[in-house]
Amino acid sequence: MKFNETDIINIVIAGTAGQGVITLKRLIEFAAQKAGIKRAFGSEI
Repeated sequence: MKFNETDIINIVIAGTAGQGVITLKRLIEFAAQKAGIKRAFGSEI
């Protein structure tokens, strides 16, 4: 799948206890950076 620079992609990760969810979020952000995406934001609620 090919995305444009202006495309917005939302990913929702839900889980319990938190540590696995936080680790997965960090892995997705790292993969986005390696793919050349300059703006990848994460939030924990």
